[in-house]
Amino acid sequence: MNQLVSDSRPCRVIVQHVKEGERWLYRLVTYEDRKVHRPADFSSLEELIRVLDSILPEFPVNLLQIREQESTYIAYTGEWSLNGAQLAQLELAGESHR
Repeated sequence: MNQLVSDSRPCRVIVQHVKEGERWLYRLVTYEDRKVHRPADFSSLEELIRVLDSILPEFPVNLLQIREQESTYIAYTGEWSLNGAQLAQLELAGESHR
């Protein structure tokens, strides 16, 4: 788990490579206890990495499992301590890339 930040709480972070219609996208989903936060969708891996670097600079980008596949798959899953501001930024970042 990453370093604790004030107001932080344990969250599961999942990155999926999703086929939606004719296009592929990267979906970032965060879960906190029984709450699922609004997914953040990104049209490219580069956009996802740029956002992760700015909001969660310690995110282990090298652990993303990127592969050529015809179906949706999970590229990363991990436990993180995120604060409310980080969760909100991730949701907003996804909206700006839809």
